[in-house]
Amino acid sequence: MKSFKKVVGTALIVGLLLTSLGNTTSAATYYSYKNDGSDVTVPGLAGIEHWFSPSQTKTTTGSAYNNVTKIPDNSRIQSFLENPSNGVNLTTKVTYTQTGRKTMDYSAASQWKGKKVRLALSASLSQWSSVKTNGTWTPN
Repeated sequence: MKSFKKVVGTALIVGLLLTSLGNTTSAATYYSYKNDGSDVTVPGLAGIEHWFSPSQTKTTTGSAYNNVTKIPDNSRIQSFLENPSNGVNLTTKVTYTQTGRKTMDYSAASQWKGKKVRLALSASLSQWSSVKTNGTWTPN
């Protein structure tokens, strides 16, 4: 009877361990706007000109995130991801006025897994002066 309890107990522990391992997810890799981590200047021409990050490879089929750590008061910026080879927008444009994590949803996320994308920042339509900003982003 003791050996039966040991076998059942061991099987239960192994099962729980395997279940918990199957539920783990890897954390997204975030990249600085610039490789050196310095501020970027977004042109203030109301969406006409953009600032672009270095391209990164999308590794999942999930949404992209922009973690804004600096934006001056009374400033409005839009962020979105695009195809670096032809400039086509891949995600929704998100307008923001304060720091925090912004979600950019892809129109076809699974198509871009394993491919290069880049973050684009532009001044929103009401922003005519340039804006210095900083943060990190992930194509996820």
